[in-house]
Formats: sequence, C-alpha cells, structure tokens
Amino acid sequence: MNTFVVLFCGELAPFALEPFAGGDSAFIRSLRAASSFAGNGSVLVCAARSRNSGYPAADPARLEALIAESGVSAGVHVEERWTTELFYSVLDREAGNADHAALFFGDCPCIDLALSRTLMDRHLTYAAEYTFADGYPAGLSPDILARGILPVLVRLSAGETGAVTRTTVFDTIKKDINSFDIETDIAPVDVRHLRMTLACDTRQNFLVCEAFHDISAETYAAMVETRAGKLRTVPAFYGIQTAGGCPFACNFCPYPEASLSRGTAVTERTDFMNREDFSRIVDKIAEYSRTAVVSLSLWGEPARHPDVAGLVADVLKHDGLSVLIETTGIGWTTETLDTIAAAAAEAGPRMTSLPAITWIVALDAAEAGQYGTLRGIQDTDRANTLFVEALSCIDSLAVRFPDDVWPQFVRMNENEEQLEGFYRFWKDKLSRVIVQKHDSFCKTIPDRRVADLSPLKRNPCWHLKRDMSILIDGTVPLCREDVYAKTSFGNAFTDDLAAIWNGYHSVYEQQTACVYEGICGACDEYYTYNF
Repeated sequence: MNTFVVLFCGELAPFALEPFAGGDSAFIRSLRAASSFAGNGSVLVCAARSRNSGYPAADPARLEALIAESGVSAGVHVEERWTTELFYSVLDREAGNADHAALFFGDCPCIDLALSRTLMDRHLTYAAEYTFADGYPAGLSPDILARGILPVLVRLSAGETGAVTRTTVFDTIKKDINSFDIETDIAPVDVRHLRMTLACDTRQNFLVCEAFHDISAETYAAMVETRAGKLRTVPAFYGIQTAGGCPFACNFCPYPEASLSRGTAVTERTDFMNREDFSRIVDKIAEYSRTAVVSLSLWGEPARHPDVAGLVADVLKHDGLSVLIETTGIGWTTETLDTIAAAAAEAGPRMTSLPAITWIVALDAAEAGQYGTLRGIQDTDRANTLFVEALSCIDSLAVRFPDDVWPQFVRMNENEEQLEGFYRFWKDKLSRVIVQKHDSFCKTIPDRRVADLSPLKRNPCWHLKRDMSILIDGTVPLCREDVYAKTSFGNAFTDDLAAIWNGYHSVYEQQTACVYEGICGACDEYYTYNF
C-alpha cells in the first residue's frame, strides 16, 4: 500500500511555530505524526508565501529549515496563496501512482496515530473513497481519500477561490455526496457541541491544546469531563460600551430602562469612553488574549462617539484583533465611514481568518411602520426618515466593506410576519443576513421569543467561556446579561485583565457541574455564540 501524505501549512498562524507544552512546536509534532503515518509513503508539505486572508504565512524557507532540523524526509511545495481548486489540482498531480492520500494540518500537535491507523484500516476494509472521524475533537486524525477521487474533487472545486480549511474535503464532497463511498469512525461520546479544535491557530486554541496535550481517542471523553474548566482559556470576544447614548428607546431592549434608572434617558445621553482609556484597554487585550474580536457596541450607539474612527484604528494596530460594530445605522457620516475604511485598509489582514471589521446593522423590520413601532417612534414621517437612513447606511457600508455587512432581524412575536420578506430581500441583495432570537435578559424584560430554541441538555455558558463585557466606566460585570451590573469583578481601566477573568472562573466551573446560580438560572443566552 502506497500512501501519499499531505501536511497542509498554507494557513499557518504564528502559534503553530511556537514551543508547545514545553517541547517542539505544533508544526514539528504534526510533521512527525504525518511522517510516521506515511511509513514508506511520501510526505508533501504545502506551504505558502501569504495566507488566503492576505496575512503573511509561515516563511517557506523557515519551514524547510525546520524540516531539515527534524530529520524528517518531506518535500515542500510552495504557492503564493492556496485556494481550494489549486489545492486539489496539486494533490492530483503530486499523488502520482499512490493508492491513497491522507490530509493532515501543520498546526495540529495532538494527532492520535492509533486513531489515524484505525481510520486507514476501515478505509481499506470497506474500499472507501473518503474516510474521516466524526464526533471527536477536531485535529485528532487526518482525512483519508482514495487516489481515484482526486480528479473528481478537482472538477467539483472548479472556480473555488476560498481558503483550504479543516472542512474543505467534506465541503467539496457534500456537493454530490451520494456519489461517494464514505466511511466514518463515530466517536463513542460526541463532543462536537464543544467546538473543540486541537489546532494552534488562535491563542485560545493553543491554550486548549496545551491543556489537553496528552489527549487521545481513548481518553478524550474522560478528559473533557475532568478538565472541563480548561476549555475556558482567555477571552475571544470583548464587548465594550464606547458610547452611552442611543437614538432609540426600543421596547424590546432592557437598556433604555437601565439607563433611566441611573438618571438619564438613553436618547439624551452624550457620555462616551475616553479614547485614551479605551486604547489602554485594547493594549491590555492584545497582550492578554493576542487574538480576539473587540466590539464597540456593548450598549449604546457607537456612531455617537466623537472619535469612533480613532477607536477602530486603536484596535486594528494589533494584528491579532478584529473589530465588530453593531449599530442602528443612524448617525454615521460619509467622512467617518471613509476614515474607518482607510484605517482598515492601512491595518491590513488579521492574524486570524476574520475580517478587520464586521458590521451588523439592526433593522428588525421590513418596512418603516413596524420599524417605528419597535423603536417607540410615534411620528410616521420620522419613522420613515430614520428607516431610510438605516437602509442608506447599509448601502454605504456595502460599498466600503462588501463582504462584511450583515443586516439583522431580532425575531419576536411582534415582527414574525415580516421575517420571511426581510430574509429573502437581504439574501438576494447582500447574500447575508442575521436572524437573532429575542433575549429577555434573564427575564428582566418581557419574553418576546417566537419559539424556545434552547437545547434539551444545557451546556456551560459560551459567554462565560469566551466573552468579557466592559462598561463605559470600565466596570466588568458577570456578562452582558447583567444589565444593571449588580456584580462587578473589577475595572478594566485599572485592574489586570487576567485577574478579572479569573475572578469569575468559578462561575463557569459551577456550570460544568450543572449548577446555575443567580441570573444564570433564568438565562436563555448560554447556548448563543460570538465568533
């Protein structure tokens, strides 16, 4: 049996080349695993000069030097940038007269060779064309392909310019899935719901890999149970309140009432976070998390900040950070949008696969009447004017950020009949739309959900696991659901982020033991996910 082994390194993040768990890097570990699996077969390392996002890739010359130092025999194929179509074409050409091909990724340090060989045995026993492991943590084993289907995959991927990802093979095959003989090794305990990726592609995943460096197909289920708290590493999402005011006092949002309880109507507020304070927080985030999304929109309308473009630039000067702006679409000037677009262009691609800036524009209605009703606007002409402004904002953003603008619809009893029209319109116009369930914020406001979407079995909260919320005065509450900030775990202006984050780790640990105290007991957001 002649097996052609591919170690794909075209999208390596810097973490893959860092020392791992007190020893060799993820790249060296994956290289050795690929070589061991190949046996007498050949190993081809696919390298790139730039990643698909445009971010600099691992230097091919450095990879070649590391391969030489490791003593592993492997060829290196370098492309300027890999696309799906190019990837299959190279595999088909380089596989030669091999019987099978196996695809590994160069940032996966936890490959289980026993599981990998079990997959190969299954692949051979059942004369499969495609074999993979299902339900295990991603990154434990390769995808295995019969040599004969590579030309078919070339045809199926014709014209595809997207990046090569961990799901690329399955994504291509599912286009005509009934035409292939497929085998899987189904995990005895399905952990897909954990989104556990054993790859050194982000700071968060790097830390997960280190915490589970001794994982295997035999031990993963027990380890996930006994080390559940280790899945909470460092924040991947920071929601920051940069402006206090908002043009609307929406009847489905708790913020207007919370603002009023502090003495000022939300529509009258003019306060904002000082840029110097914001910049210091961002510097802390970059040092602590290294890769994260920073939202400018925890509460309030970021367009009301007098230097919102400066805030964006402060985030984007760190190449591991991306920006999220959730907005009503009201109050943006052409000058501000041009300045933000210029800042994004100057900053360049991100270390992660995310865009520099993602925009979400809250509409929640398909026409001005419903739009005004949900936002408490009595005057019909004013509702129409503001609705047109929000739509115009989306058009302006789509010109400057064509792939990164998302119209949003919060699905409620009041607007359910407009959902289909909204969805069809924006899918046709922009090819993207967000439909979000209504959040009662732990029952602090009336529940307007059309349906209960919560899972049958509750999992620990994704937001406690991945998010940090920071209010306009620097206060860090338990989470966004703590609208009134009844509990504070520190101040991001003055306190160490690690100390703040570790301060409420015990709450996450409680949830891994199915204990839900305080507002968590009434929460319906625990299964929703930010990036």
